[in-house]
Amino acid sequence: MKKSFKNSLLVICLTIALTGISNYSVAESFVQSPYENMDYYELGMTALNKNDYNNAINYLKRAYAKDTSNPSIRNNIAVAYTARGNANYNKGINLEKAANDYRSAIYYLKYCNKSANTDNMNENIEIAIGNLEDVLIKMNSK
Repeated sequence: MKKSFKNSLLVICLTIALTGISNYSVAESFVQSPYENMDYYELGMTALNKNDYNNAINYLKRAYAKDTSNPSIRNNIAVAYTARGNANYNKGINLEKAANDYRSAIYYLKYCNKSANTDNMNENIEIAIGNLEDVLIKMNSK
């Protein structure tokens, strides 16, 4: 009888201990990092200002998924794609990537969400189209 009582007591203690540990780890998982409190748009713009185009594009796409009616987000995604395309073009390493970035910029400005474009967005369309034409000419001359 003493043995079964000790075993039961041991099981109860282990259960309490494990429950306490699991509650602690669950509580710890809800602690937010400083970046989780920032909006994706802000993170994207910060990355864009630091010339971190890959992260800027990823964060801005997340912001766009949350608010597809915001033309500023679409415009800044296109700006990030154009800037990354310019960086690839200027390095001359991968002109196909540059061309694809310009195509993506045009897509976000021209075809994504048929809401009216601002004057700035219309200017950015012309810039992306001009840059794409330049890249295609350079690719065809090789």
